[in-house]
Amino acid sequence: MASDRSAPQVSNVIFEGPAGTGKTTKAKEVAVRIIEGDAAPTDLAGISERYRHLVQEGRIIAPTLHPTYAYADWIEGFRPGTDSGGNLIWKIKPGIFLEAVRACGTLTPGLARHFKRGEVIVSSTGASFTVDQVEGSRVILKRHDQRKNQRSDRDEVAFSDVQNCIEQSVGPQELSYSGATEETREKRANVAARLGWSTPKMTSTGGLRAVLESVLAKQTSGSGEPGPIVLVVDEINRADPGRLWGELITILEPSKRAGQPEWQEVQLQYSRERLSLPANLHIIGTMNSADRSIAQFDVAYRRRFDFIWVGPEESRIEMLGGVDLQALLRRVNQYIRRQLGKNRQIGHSELMAHKLAARREEHAWTIQPDGELRAVAYTLRAWLLPLLRDVFGGDLHKVRSALGKWGGLVEVIEDDLEEEADSLWADEAELLDDTGAWWDPLTTDWDAERVKATLHVGAGPAGAIAA
Repeated sequence: MASDRSAPQVSNVIFEGPAGTGKTTKAKEVAVRIIEGDAAPTDLAGISERYRHLVQEGRIIAPTLHPTYAYADWIEGFRPGTDSGGNLIWKIKPGIFLEAVRACGTLTPGLARHFKRGEVIVSSTGASFTVDQVEGSRVILKRHDQRKNQRSDRDEVAFSDVQNCIEQSVGPQELSYSGATEETREKRANVAARLGWSTPKMTSTGGLRAVLESVLAKQTSGSGEPGPIVLVVDEINRADPGRLWGELITILEPSKRAGQPEWQEVQLQYSRERLSLPANLHIIGTMNSADRSIAQFDVAYRRRFDFIWVGPEESRIEMLGGVDLQALLRRVNQYIRRQLGKNRQIGHSELMAHKLAARREEHAWTIQPDGELRAVAYTLRAWLLPLLRDVFGGDLHKVRSALGKWGGLVEVIEDDLEEEADSLWADEAELLDDTGAWWDPLTTDWDAERVKATLHVGAGPAGAIAA
């Protein structure tokens, strides 16, 4: 990673748009750039490669949501397990989102990012501690070499006290005055006054001194500052927001992240742990704008995420097999926008050159002289026509109107429907031949010339829809 990284300051963003418009690709690109800054690759292959590596490293977490996801899967819940004796027990297990939060290095705001459970801290005075817990707004230290007159072998250090010391320029040495001379008492009183403490509190600052020294050392060295963690949530609108987030819905806003002036924390439902969202956690979602679950999602999330529209880009489609695919898709989407709105448009991805090349390779059409045309014909029959039939609720008149001068393609759907109807009552031997076989490059009845005529191969560009 470049030392002078320059990454987008993104906390919560959702790419929305019709299927096949490149939302997931854009999400991957942004995720890689958040982590790697200016060192991120700019080409699609490079981005995909870095994305895979970052997922393997755990710096990008990429779940796909569906309607069965709930709080127990996403935040935390009880899961069956066994104890040392092999008996069935129920344990609280973190969900996907909570694991992402923990990957950020903290469950708590501010200075908690500098500490991990089990870490050993040794003060310059020689006192040694182990970090026993990091919870809420405090760190609990377990003392080593406990003295007999100590009531407890643990110290609880509030991060607010550490921050107060830093803000008031109170160093570790000023927290450790030995002896009971008048000079010592005066110094102790002055420091207590600067910190807003009672003087007796100055007599039990061993753990605080150790924590303060550790924080200052890590800040100076630049360690203890975890890098960005990116949660890329595909189909983010498929799960019910209330069942998924529970009480965390209130702290999703970037302004309520740890370290922000309005930061907030909540208490988790089962573990009762206090949680705030770290500033280095970035959430990128994708959602299909044609999905019927958008209404509920819209109300819950619109204020908490930035929404970026990703629409069809017909200009990225090339002419292949002599077919003006760009003009065809532009015509279809223009009609759909007028009839149903922009959310139901058809994405461009399936008609891009590399996808059609993959079709040719898959069906061994690369050695065929009309291989490109076969790939185009197959894609239109197996993908575009069924999709249009679904978009318009089976109304073939609207499908034909959407296709414009390519309306002859509807014949393929009509032939398929006729065969489906015949199969309901006719014996197999009496079934009519598939009259659409001329259109299917998988059959021996493939008629390239008829397909060319239907797709207007070699014809001029199509005009706009008549008003």
